Amino acid sequence: MLDFVRSLFNVSFRVPGDRPSLPWARIVTGCLALWVGGSLVLDFVVMPSLMEMGMMDSPGFASAGFLTFERFNHLEMLAASAVLTGVLVIAKCDDGFGLRARRATILSGILLAIAAIYTYALTPQMSALGLNLSGYASSVGQPVGLPEGMGAMHVGYWSLEAIKLLAASWLLHLCDRQFVRSDSAA
Repeated sequence: MLDFVRSLFNVSFRVPGDRPSLPWARIVTGCLALWVGGSLVLDFVVMPSLMEMGMMDSPGFASAGFLTFERFNHLEMLAASAVLTGVLVIAKCDDGFGLRARRATILSGILLAIAAIYTYALTPQMSALGLNLSGYASSVGQPVGLPEGMGAMHVGYWSLEAIKLLAASWLLHLCDRQFVRSDSAA
């Protein structure tokens, strides 16, 4: 057990200039690829399919959507944390904080912030607005449709999604240009 703790300490805390013992560039690239791929599948395959099948009109759509997005948002938080950790380890072990490492760190921080906004603000708010209130709407005589404010939240979601895709692709480019080459040199 003591050897395991020592090995964790040696992997976690290295002197600048030492090579990382884990292939952090590959970990960052893999996390980004899985994260972006999952986002694209969820946004352009799963949700449009559910909408096309008429699931939006069913009474449990808001709670099912909340469960789906809540779980995916927590996976996004894990992926963003792993990406930021990997970028910080690579930056510390390679050359301190040079220009590319600073850019990668900022992009990783942006990705983590977007995941936090999804997890703690946007998904709960969209789910709360999407609760089935058709019983109240029919008694008042109003048609049931998208709740007021949902359109603005969709615009916010798609704007953050576009920023996330741009930041992730730029970070993948930075990882490919510097970090993967430095990993293979070790």
